[in-house]
Parts: sequence; C-alpha cells; structure tokens
Amino acid sequence: MILSYRKGDAKMSAFTVEECLITPDKQGEYKALMQRLLAYRKENPKLFKEVKSFRLFHQIFGCLAGAYIKMWEFDSMTDLEKREMKESETKNS
Repeated sequence: MILSYRKGDAKMSAFTVEECLITPDKQGEYKALMQRLLAYRKENPKLFKEVKSFRLFHQIFGCLAGAYIKMWEFDSMTDLEKREMKESETKNS
C-alpha cells in the first residue's frame, strides 16, 4: 500500500506499508531478521538516504494477531521510487 497526499503547497510524506503474517514457529526467526535489518540500516545510513523513517509494529490483537507491520516513510513519491529502483537492481544482481 502506498499513500501520498499533496494539496496546494502543503506536502505530505509518502508511505509504504507491508503486512506480514508469520507462522508461530517462524516468529523468532523473523524477529531476529528484523533486528538485523534495523542494525544494518543504522550501520549503513547512506544506503537508506531516501528513507525518512521506518517503523516496525507487532499486532497482538485482532483478526491478524501475530502479524508484523512495516511502515516506511519517504519525503516524496520520487524518493519512494528511487528506493524501489535500488531494491529492484539489488534483486536482479
């Protein structure tokens, strides 16, 4: 899901939201992977310069209890597209 809004000169950030439902037997492995991602992002800020913020949520209640929600914030749609291009290039390498 990608959200963006612009009205007149007012500018709102662009967001991408990913929802992952992890089976109970893999949750420990997924949590460790997300901790590695956070550490990697902190150690390599130049690789994530387009990213304004990143949030990781763990849903405990509701219809998707146990789901993880990743929210990436970008200053603009252009920054979001740059990030997606980098990821595509990395996957194709």
